[in-house]
Amino acid sequence: MKLPDGTHESVFGWGVNATGGVKVYGKDNIVLGVAYGHGIARYMGDSAGLNLDAAPVSPTDLSLRALPLFGTYGSYQHYWSSSVRSSATAGFVQLQNTAFQAANIFHNSAYSSFNLIWNPVGSLDLGAEFLYGRVEQKSGASANDPRFQITGRYTFVKLHPQE
Repeated sequence: MKLPDGTHESVFGWGVNATGGVKVYGKDNIVLGVAYGHGIARYMGDSAGLNLDAAPVSPTDLSLRALPLFGTYGSYQHYWSSSVRSSATAGFVQLQNTAFQAANIFHNSAYSSFNLIWNPVGSLDLGAEFLYGRVEQKSGASANDPRFQITGRYTFVKLHPQE
């Protein structure tokens, strides 16, 4: 990484990620995930592409620091019938910023969604979903974004027949 004083520096990053799922009743299931590491922002959806894996420590200490990040999510999928299902999902990501970073840089985000999917026939799914996201900057300023979307999907190839 090229630092503000024109020098180049690199730093070691590392991370761990664990995910899992379990059937709870009939076809209903829970999926959970957690990730933690230093320098892994590019691998998390909310911070990917923001160039937040590492930053100088402070304006007077330009040594590079791999930024600690924590992220987690969980989802519950419920089958109302053989052709109607819903999922409720929530997630959170938090980055530990340095004193060097600008006040308007990403600090944390939260996300939730709820959907209703109908499978009228074969490989056709139709659905509606409500999503809510919130993001907070290092300064504490925040914004939210509620959304509603409808979708249709046709799967041309099914590797596993429906149970």
